[in-house]
Amino acid sequence: TASLFPGTDAQEVEDKWIVVNSGPKVTPPDRVTMTYPLLNAAGRIVVLAVGAKKTAMLQQVSDAFASGKPDPRKLPITGINPEMSNGEMLWFLDGVAAGTQIEM
Repeated sequence: TASLFPGTDAQEVEDKWIVVNSGPKVTPPDRVTMTYPLLNAAGRIVVLAVGAKKTAMLQQVSDAFASGKPDPRKLPITGINPEMSNGEMLWFLDGVAAGTQIEM
């Protein structure tokens, strides 16, 4: 899985596919994550968001993409772009997570 947290060192790794992501911004303390180079080389990325706790974050992500200036340091998912290697990103949201209409 991708356990990229805002402002963590794992976001800056360019020479490895998998790293340990740790530090005060990571909960629980140590996680293993795929890095942007691996994620962006994928043929397909699947994002699953379920429940009301995801609604606000999904809206932030949608707004970031709509602005044309997403900042991966603040919203790590905006740094994932499998289209760079002819891949695709699929979003699966339940009705609660989607809240009102959110365009990605």
